[in-house]
Amino acid sequence: MILIPLLLVSTLSYLYTKGMSYRLSTVQLESSLLQLASDTSARFQAAASNAATFPSNTYIEQYLLGEPVKDNAEYKARITETLAALRKAYPSYAEVTLYNSDGELIESVSDGFNQQDHQAGFIKQMVDARLDHHEGVWVPEGETRMFYLVAKAIKQKYSDDQFVKNRVETIGFFFISVDMGFLNELMIEGVQKQGIEYFLSDKDGTVLFAHQDEMDNETSNSLNVVSERLRQIISSRTSSIQRYDTVGTPFYGGYKRLTQGVFLVGTITESDLFRASNTLKQYTSVFFIIVILLSVLLVTGLVNSVLINPVKLLRKSVVKFKNGQYDQEVTVSGSDELSLLAEDFKELSQGLAESSETVKNLAYYDGLTGLPNRITFNVNLKKAINHCERRNSVLGVLFIDLDNFKYANDVYGHQVGDLLLKETAIRLESCLRSIDIVSRQLETGSEWVNDLVVRLGGDEFTVILADIEQAHQASMVAQRIVDVLSHPFEFSGMVVNIGASIGIAMYPVDGTTADSLIKSADLAMYEAKQRGRNNYQFFTKALNQAVAKRLEMETLLRQAITQASFFLLYQPKVRMNDGEVVGVEALLRWRHPEMGVLTPSQFMRVAEDTGLVIDIERLVLQMVCCQLRRWHDEGMGHLKISIDLSSQQLLHSNTVDDVQSALISHNVSPENLELEFPESVLMADEKNSIEVLNRLKVLGVKITIDDFGRGYASLNYIRKLPIDLIKLDSGFVDGIEENEDNQAIISAIL
Repeated sequence: MILIPLLLVSTLSYLYTKGMSYRLSTVQLESSLLQLASDTSARFQAAASNAATFPSNTYIEQYLLGEPVKDNAEYKARITETLAALRKAYPSYAEVTLYNSDGELIESVSDGFNQQDHQAGFIKQMVDARLDHHEGVWVPEGETRMFYLVAKAIKQKYSDDQFVKNRVETIGFFFISVDMGFLNELMIEGVQKQGIEYFLSDKDGTVLFAHQDEMDNETSNSLNVVSERLRQIISSRTSSIQRYDTVGTPFYGGYKRLTQGVFLVGTITESDLFRASNTLKQYTSVFFIIVILLSVLLVTGLVNSVLINPVKLLRKSVVKFKNGQYDQEVTVSGSDELSLLAEDFKELSQGLAESSETVKNLAYYDGLTGLPNRITFNVNLKKAINHCERRNSVLGVLFIDLDNFKYANDVYGHQVGDLLLKETAIRLESCLRSIDIVSRQLETGSEWVNDLVVRLGGDEFTVILADIEQAHQASMVAQRIVDVLSHPFEFSGMVVNIGASIGIAMYPVDGTTADSLIKSADLAMYEAKQRGRNNYQFFTKALNQAVAKRLEMETLLRQAITQASFFLLYQPKVRMNDGEVVGVEALLRWRHPEMGVLTPSQFMRVAEDTGLVIDIERLVLQMVCCQLRRWHDEGMGHLKISIDLSSQQLLHSNTVDDVQSALISHNVSPENLELEFPESVLMADEKNSIEVLNRLKVLGVKITIDDFGRGYASLNYIRKLPIDLIKLDSGFVDGIEENEDNQAIISAIL
């Protein structure tokens, strides 16, 4: 049943492959022959065109006319330079030569020809036959190269720039010899890729040229066979591919005429033509043996698939079922009875899995709000502490107690109280950091890394903030909670107002165990209630002071942006070889109402954390462009100003628009503005950095990498960035006179 259809299919495949091999190979031979002939003819025509048009040079015409300049060495040198320029423009030209009207050599530029006998005879034929155009193919004796020769008569041109009838005189001949080495390369490529052999032949089949490997391998006897093949093809006088038979060896061939008496012939043997089909015939017998073996394996595999494997799968599922793994996806592709048994088993597993999940939710989650309960909180807080201990990171615990909840519950009833707790849970979840995920499942087998909102009971909630960098991040979450819980709650036309008192404890400062952290957060929560409720407090006084100072700094920064408290200093950039000031770097300063003048290191961290850095740097751009406009009006338009920009500015979606707006509003040339980005910022997000920098480059501003070498940027990396300048990290320059390593590094970078 298997072998008989297979035998029929194999026979038809062989016949089809043989027919396809013939069609594809003949088409390939025809197209490649046409392409090769077209390429060669194009080179011939280009040489003939150059031979006709190049002698129009004034120096050549004056020299050939025998005017006084003929004995002028300068004219002779210019003619030589002209011929050399043509050879340089066309490297395949082996020789460019100028002859007078009597066929005598005037000047020749070649790749080393020492004899001009053949060329002289070639020109002599033109003189004797009074030819205006002559071309041919030449294979020098003892050479393996072939040359295409073309010459054009140079006619005298009269003042009206037209050739006058009956007065046309030949004043010289321009000769070009084209090295046909390119043809050898194309022929070799045809043999290697397509199995086609190419020959240049005259009309009698004499081999004028073949690719070098073919010439080396042919004996005199085989050359005679080749010549007979070529003669047959050319004498057929048909350009289509035909089948020929020479000395009992069938082959296919075709030809294209290149020039007078020169033909390009392509041949391929019948064995090469049908190689694919012959290979298929050899493989068919081997394939039959393999199919017989596979048939045995197929029957065995079918029995296993239909009967044995489904039984094994069901048995494994029963074992997992006994171990408590109820939620199983059992799919059996066997007999109908086994499939029905698997479906029954699947339904039983799903039912038990749902029951198990319900029990787990009742044990580990709050039935009213759906939040994790106290058991889940204790388990995950311990995991979070272990995680922070291993990674030396900070953990925050927020203890939240609702203000006025008991009063609202007593006044409006327990049903409203339940609705109030549900809505509070939803609002608390919305206050978590956007980068984190609220855990809706019990974390029992993995390391805890997410934020978690928990209802401990009554009106008490807790929040675990994992992997935070500083204490103020916990205060930001706490402030959001205070804000959202301060908004009124509306239920069935009733408006209920409550608040929240929040205590914050930080690991490891305020405790290193779950119990100590909860106790510290609870005490801080009571401190918040003592301070008037609806606020948050840190456990330690030191953290309270730090947060208060930071909030004060943030408030003053917002005021400084609107009250013009920022100003710029300009540090000159001096060119070392002549001491001229070529630019300045803008240095930002803040007039603090109490602390005096502050540098960016004293306030920029707060600006970055609060997002105010975008507004500050937008203000700096306007100030710098205003200064550039003022200097331009004062005659110092050559000065450039560079500005340091932060990572937030680079990633800000409106950065390019801000720069363009500042330049346009003050009518400043973008070439006078340099934007400096730290190396670490550019490496943090390479794809986005390159996109933003390219858009800035379109505006015309200069881009600088600042602190290069401080991070991990390589010299290969900076090739990808559209930058103009590199500022080396000062660590390479300090003490450079004594540090040979730094000298070597800077030399390499330069």
